[in-house]
Formats: sequence, structure tokens, C-alpha cells
Amino acid sequence: MDEVDNIIIHSLRQIGCNIEPDILSLSSFTPELLVETVSMCLHLIKPSMNVPKKLPPGMAQRFTVTASLAEACTSIGFRGDIGYQTFLYSNVTEVRRVFMFLIERLPKESEKMVLAQPLDKLTLLENELQQNIRIQLSSPWIPQYCMKSGIRKYNSSYPILSGECTPFQPCINLNIPNSLRKSNIPDKQQDYWHKRSPSVFQQTNSQTILSSIIHKNDVASNSSDFNLDPEELMKSIITKNLGAKRPSSAVDSSKKLNEINHVDTSSSSSSSSIADKTKSIQQQSSSGQLDGNTQEVLNSEIGKLKSAMDELLTSRKKILADITSIKEARTKQEEANKELRNERKIRERTCILLENPEENVKKMDMVLAATKERMNKLMEQWKSHKDPLVKTLEKSKSKNSSSFEKNRVIQNEIKVVRDKISEIVDDLKHKNNLHAQLTTELQKVDNKISRNAYTTRILEIVGNIRKQKNDIDKVLRDTRELQKEINNINGQLDRQFTVTDDLLYKTARRDEHSKKIYKLLATLHSDCSDLVTLVQETGAVLREMRDVEDQIENEKSRNIAKNLEKITSDLKEMEKDSKNLQDKIRQIENEITQG
Repeated sequence: MDEVDNIIIHSLRQIGCNIEPDILSLSSFTPELLVETVSMCLHLIKPSMNVPKKLPPGMAQRFTVTASLAEACTSIGFRGDIGYQTFLYSNVTEVRRVFMFLIERLPKESEKMVLAQPLDKLTLLENELQQNIRIQLSSPWIPQYCMKSGIRKYNSSYPILSGECTPFQPCINLNIPNSLRKSNIPDKQQDYWHKRSPSVFQQTNSQTILSSIIHKNDVASNSSDFNLDPEELMKSIITKNLGAKRPSSAVDSSKKLNEINHVDTSSSSSSSSIADKTKSIQQQSSSGQLDGNTQEVLNSEIGKLKSAMDELLTSRKKILADITSIKEARTKQEEANKELRNERKIRERTCILLENPEENVKKMDMVLAATKERMNKLMEQWKSHKDPLVKTLEKSKSKNSSSFEKNRVIQNEIKVVRDKISEIVDDLKHKNNLHAQLTTELQKVDNKISRNAYTTRILEIVGNIRKQKNDIDKVLRDTRELQKEINNINGQLDRQFTVTDDLLYKTARRDEHSKKIYKLLATLHSDCSDLVTLVQETGAVLREMRDVEDQIENEKSRNIAKNLEKITSDLKEMEKDSKNLQDKIRQIENEITQG
């Protein structure tokens, strides 16, 4: 039973009992240690139970404490023989029985963890992050040419991309609003860009998003000057020309002058003058001989160009304002013309009617009568069509109302089912997180004791018990068969004796030999019955002897001598305590009498 003792001691240490490493079996448990471990188990099984945790030094207090522990064990459901003697004068088998019962009644580890550590959303998120980081750190790095499309499994369930060389295939028609900060954009367009325009992720896929954004950024950086206002464009071109350390080539200057020419093409006369001046600047820049005088000339010409540009812009604004006012006046005039045309048509018709009033009145009466008849026919037709339509409409309304109620009931059921599904999903996530946390903690715990040896030993014990059970069943079957044979033989003997007794009794009246035979038969029958009773009595005596031997062995295993020594020492201590108490009582009585 050493393996069982080791399992019990290991489980007690896991609970938190202070058991020294030298203790390897239950026989080395002291009464103090027994009381501490049993009280710890009882507290874990039933926390509301008030149980003493330590054994006091006084003998009377020890008896009360151990008796209360025994009562607590019986209240939990222990059916064996337990009392103060199991703790003070312990027997290994009884102690083992008590500990096996208490360890079976201990709460499970998962329940303790759930009760001890209530998890909130923050802790669950932290645990999930820790788990993901741990999995990513534990997974080895694999080069992309060894992977299939750069994909590998993550936590045996979710695939992730670990890196892949993708080709540069940009999406050329990528639409990104680049002027949201400008104030001249209407609100509807800004609202569309903010809410309804497709995002970059919707316009591309995972393989082309990076190349598309790089391409769009490069194109936007090169073509940023075309989105500027004319004044800003002029300033940028002038600063680029003046800030250059060496004269630019004829091609660059021609490009920038072409940009200047594209600013405004509204007035041909002003643009031609500006073009002439820019041609002179181009000729001077292409010559490559820019000294201080030429720079001053250029600055003066640039100032003139600026003033001319300002005048042109102001005139352009005035012209645009005039155009808008003219357009508004034109629309108003068109509306007035429409009204006048309608009035003219009405007046023409009235004039035509006033030329022949009697004939026209008759014609109007005829038209009115025809229209009335037509209206009556149409009303009759409408009624004929309306009645079946109204009936069908009422039927459809009733059907729709019933179907609407059914749909409402179904919608409510769907809502309830969705709420249940969401609750189940949350519970499942919570349990998955708990499972992951418990698995990590289980991996951290050092499994010092190998359970395989214990399980093999337990299986061996179970096998031996089964063998013993089979042997006992075989013995019982043999005894039953023997009992049946004995009963059959007894019945045969009784029947044979009665038959022979009847025959001999009939012949004994006539013959003396038959009388002797009858007497011998009676003596033989009595002797056989005496032998049977003696055999039965010897069997009963043998059974009693075996029971007594078993009791003797049990008493030997209880260490009666040691227990008697303990009891005598406890009695001596009790006598000393009683003497001390009597002396104290006498002293108090003397003090009272003297006082």
C-alpha cells in the first residue's frame, strides 16, 4: 500500500498541507499532523464548517477537538468506525480509509480556479495576446521559398502569410480624393468621399495594394504642380528658376513656360502679349549667359507679368460674374415668355368662342352632355371593377395581417435565438480562454510524481481483486454443489431407512434375526446422526477459530501495546492536571477562609 500512501500524501500537499518531505507513509503521521490535514480537507469540502485546525496541548481539550473532527466526518457521510481514538491512537488502515474518503469528496481543481479567479474582459484579452505571442515565438521561421505561397498554419487552425515576393502590379485606376482640405468643394461631394466612395482596400486586393499605393503616390508627387492655382504655379516656377545654382536647359525652361501658357486661355490678346514676353525669357535662358543685369531685367519683367496676370484675373472674375447675371436674367425672361404664351393661347380661344356665341354655346352643351354620359359610363365601369377589387383587397389585407402577425412572432423567435447564440458564443469564448489558461498553467506545473506507476499498480490491485473474486465464486459454487449432493444423499438415506424400517418391523414380529437387525439399524441410524452433528459442530468451531485469528491479527496491527502506553501516559497527565486543579481549588478556598 505504499503507492496508495504516496498518492494520498501528494494530494494533501497539493491542497496546501504542510507535510515534511521526510514523511513517506501514513504510519509516520503524528496526531497533530492528522488533525491539521483532516481539518484542511473538511474546510475545503465545506467552507462553512467551523473545525479546529490544530491540536491543543491539554488532554481534555484534545479529546473534545478529536471528537468534534469525528462528528464532522460522520456529518459529511463517512460510514466507518471513527472517533477520538482514530486521531489520538491512530491505526494505519483506519487513517487510510478516512483520507481516501476525504480526498474523494474534495472539490475539483477547475471549480476552484473558476471560483478563485473571476476573469474580466481585460484579463481575457491579455491572456489571448499572451497566448498568440507565445505561439508566434514558439513557431520556427521558415524562408519564403520553402513555403507554399508564403502561407503556414497558425495554432493548427488559422493560416497566416509569413512573407512572399509579390510582383509589382499596380492598379492604375486607383481613386483617392486628394483635395479634401479645399473649401470650394461642395458638401455633397465631400459627404460622398467620406461615406460612400470605395476605400483603397475595396479597390485593390492583398497582392496589389502596396504597389498601387506606391504608384499613386509617385504619380501624385510628380503631377502636384498641375493641381495648384495659377498664382501658386507662377510662384513655384519662379522660385525654381531663381533658386537653381546653374542655368537650366532649354528643354526645362520650355516646359515651365508651356505651363505658364496653359494657366489661362480666356483672352487671346493678353495671352499673346504674355507669350511674347515668355519667348524673350526663353531665349535669354537658353543662351546660358545670366549675369546680374539679366536677372534684374527678368525680375522687372516678372513683376510686369504678375501685374498683368492680376489684371487679367480680375477682369476674368468680372466677366464670369456678368455671365452668371446674364444667365439668370435669361432664365427669368424664358419663364416670363412661357407664361405669356399660355395667356395668348387662352385669349385666342376666347376670341374664337366670342365670334359665334350661340353656336359655340350649343357645341359646348353637346360636349358637356357627351362628357357627362362618358363620366357615367366610366363610373359604372369603375364600380363594376371596384367591387371585386375591394373584396380581393380585404382578403389580401386579412391574409397580410395574419402573415404579418406570424412574421412578427417568427422575428421575435429569431431575436431570441440570436441572443441565445450570442450568449453561447460568449460563453464558448470564455471557456476556450479558460481552457487555454488552464493548459498553460498545467504545463507550468511540475509533474514530480509519475502517475503511470500508480495507475499500473492500481490496475494490478484490481486484477488481483478480480482473481480473488473469481476464486471466491468458484468456492461458493463448489460448496453449493456439495450442499446439493449432501441433501440428495440425505434424502436417499432417509427414504432407504424408512423402507428398511418398515420391512424389518413387519418381519421382526415373526423372526428373532430380524429383531436384531432392526435394533442394529436403529443404533446405526443414531450413530450416523451423531457423526453428522459432530462434523457440523467441528466446522462451526473451525469458523469461529478463523474469526478469532482474524481478530487477533487486526488487534496486532492496531499496535495495542503502543496505544496502551499512550493511554497510560495520557491518564498520568490527566491525573497531574486534576491534582493541580485540586491544589489550586484548595488554595483559593484557603484564601477565601483566611480573608
